[in-house]
Amino acid sequence: MKLQFNYSLKEINTFGIESTAEVYLNVKKVWNLIRPDYSIYHNQLILGGGSNIVLPERFDGIVFRVNITGAKIVKETANYRIVRVGAGASWHKFVKSLIEAGVYGFENLALIPGRVGAAPIQNIGAYGIEQEKYFYSAEIVDLAKRKRFFMDKDEFSFGYRNSFFKQEMKSGFVITHIHYKFPLKWEPNTEYKDIQNAISNTENFELTPNNIFKLVCDIRSKKLPDPKETGNAGSFFKNPIVNQEFYQNLLLTYPDLTGYSDKDGMKISAAKLIEKAGWKGRKLNENSQAGISDKHSLVIINLGNATYHDIFELSEAVINDIYDKYGIRLEREVNMIS
Repeated sequence: MKLQFNYSLKEINTFGIESTAEVYLNVKKVWNLIRPDYSIYHNQLILGGGSNIVLPERFDGIVFRVNITGAKIVKETANYRIVRVGAGASWHKFVKSLIEAGVYGFENLALIPGRVGAAPIQNIGAYGIEQEKYFYSAEIVDLAKRKRFFMDKDEFSFGYRNSFFKQEMKSGFVITHIHYKFPLKWEPNTEYKDIQNAISNTENFELTPNNIFKLVCDIRSKKLPDPKETGNAGSFFKNPIVNQEFYQNLLLTYPDLTGYSDKDGMKISAAKLIEKAGWKGRKLNENSQAGISDKHSLVIINLGNATYHDIFELSEAVINDIYDKYGIRLEREVNMIS
């Protein structure tokens, strides 16, 4: 274990932003977080894959890069399996390894960038499923007390792209391992429109976990820019949720506006709102180094040398424009670190 100073974070954030950490620590073991006292650093940032974050030009404080990996089945009964996985493991590789091991449930979440540790914090989701469905518990280190403890599913208070951990525990706590509980009986989730269309357009499609996994990979590859080629953080905005009356009034003016029934009302496609407002493929001005992807209007991309300011200003302009046009205020899904 070695502290590094004035460390470049450019290669470990998917936006590819030039950013420097005052102090940086590569965390490979739990004891890296417990043995030393980091209380002298008032600003602390936990970084995994850097896939859901916009970094400042300089972070004055300490950045912990969680690289604790490995996954294994720790309990198996006649009805379920529990898998323990390190927070530093690649999410996509984890999902792929589950399928290869005959553990099914996360195939709809294939090809999501980032590390496993961020999954419960953001409560990641795609194509009709969120990670909370199989979440069981997490192992966490309290940096101030230098102790490890557990949190179960109820304590996380999962919401749409949200959790208790993201709000009340976003500083001073590090997830090191996660436990997921999967039933032995597999139930495919094909309710999402894109999946249904892909299945109907595939001749002799056999409904298996591996085939759903491949299907989702294909859908995401066509719709979303690859961060390795074009810097981005995936979906930048949350899909807004409105009440039924508001949604029905919107349909009077925008009859093709996509909406999905949700326990809190109707979830509207933020991508559709942004596209209808004319932002797809645009940037804020000629000098801006950030733009809206022409592949998917939910994605802000780095056009070359984007800064925190470029991305913030573009996202703010989109939020204000959508509110002016539709009366809906979009929320950022991506974390802006100032």
